[in-house]
Amino acid sequence: MSKRVRDVICEYNELREFLNKIITTGVENISKEERPVVDSKTAKLKELKNEIKTLEKEEHFKVRLDVDGFAEMPDIADHIINPDDKFFDNAVRSDGTQFNGGNQMVDSKFKILNISNISKIYENKEGLDLGNYVKGALTGQWDNASKEMDQFKALSTGTGAVLIPQSLSAQVLAAVMNKSLIYRSGCPVVDMPNGNLTIARVVNNPTYGFKEELAPVAPSDTTFEGINLKGKTCYGLMKVSLETLHSATNLTQVLLQAMSDSIADAIDKAMLYGTGITDIKGIFNYDTINTVEATKIDYSSFVNAVGKIRQANGEPTIMGVNATVDNALNLLVDTLGQPLEAPKVIDNLQRTVSNNLRSNLGPLLDENEAIIYDPSALIIGNQVRFAFEVSRELGFTDGSVYLRIYSLLDMAVIRPEFITHITKLK
Repeated sequence: MSKRVRDVICEYNELREFLNKIITTGVENISKEERPVVDSKTAKLKELKNEIKTLEKEEHFKVRLDVDGFAEMPDIADHIINPDDKFFDNAVRSDGTQFNGGNQMVDSKFKILNISNISKIYENKEGLDLGNYVKGALTGQWDNASKEMDQFKALSTGTGAVLIPQSLSAQVLAAVMNKSLIYRSGCPVVDMPNGNLTIARVVNNPTYGFKEELAPVAPSDTTFEGINLKGKTCYGLMKVSLETLHSATNLTQVLLQAMSDSIADAIDKAMLYGTGITDIKGIFNYDTINTVEATKIDYSSFVNAVGKIRQANGEPTIMGVNATVDNALNLLVDTLGQPLEAPKVIDNLQRTVSNNLRSNLGPLLDENEAIIYDPSALIIGNQVRFAFEVSRELGFTDGSVYLRIYSLLDMAVIRPEFITHITKLK
């Protein structure tokens, strides 16, 4: 993605955040003095939206833009979006209302959670600090942590369990999303309040065409199949010494890094390859996804991978590679020995480096694999997003405390033709 595109999208997001605040406080509270500024910014937002649409065509990429709350702005909504505008295909508002298909607003539980909107959905209004909260809850030391102490008291239970505020749990989830190949792509997330959910997908589309006047038409069969999502437990337990709790000044960073690294690894490995413990199938175990067999590490196999998805009318936005492949691509040179520029179709993809994509494959242990995909090909079901709890009882005998974080989730492939698995990169 070019610098020009990134700059335009960045400016768009800044204006969007400003207007979201106006929505939150209420349009009716806009003063006469403020109104020209709001009108100017909404007009600029519309201008940027049109510029992004033009750039999409020029540079062959697709942006899913967050349209949180804009349709609810009664006075100036028409300055911001047109609900019939196809630019907002598949956009999902934070309240679950979705623009899809024919761009009609429909009631839906689908939400797209990603690193750009999670802090907005789970806003940390009090400015709580994770390390201060955990330290105070487990040691009773609340120095310079009065806000955290108030939250702790509000969440105290008769069982002695220490509960973590949702806004702090969201910090862990945001860190996970930033490191997870699957989560950070922005694939759809659906809530499963009852622990399981069946969604339908179309296997065979109906056939449409032209006919002569009054000529009979044979109906075509449209085949549906059900995809079952059921919560599976992703669980981690971390042991921390009392000495670390009392003295570490960077406790927040340590906790976030340790937990997010391990959770992201567990989720990506399960969603890519499946697991023998649960029945998460894993993307690469679907025999209907596209495959490209490479002969070496160059851009040709990646271009072919994109082509297979586009032939199925998909538009991939994610390119996942491991560090070995990423390094080899960065070392490619042209005939003059200059760094080789990636083809535009590849440069427009979001390139994510994840060592959860396997290496050391093949008889000579020199083969790697990669993935190109459209995030709409996947769906993640969440029964419990991420629950975070701490306890000092388990470590009473050795002077430690335990922190556990778990989630009940599932993943399924709903558009396998929008995914390409690249193998034998060496």
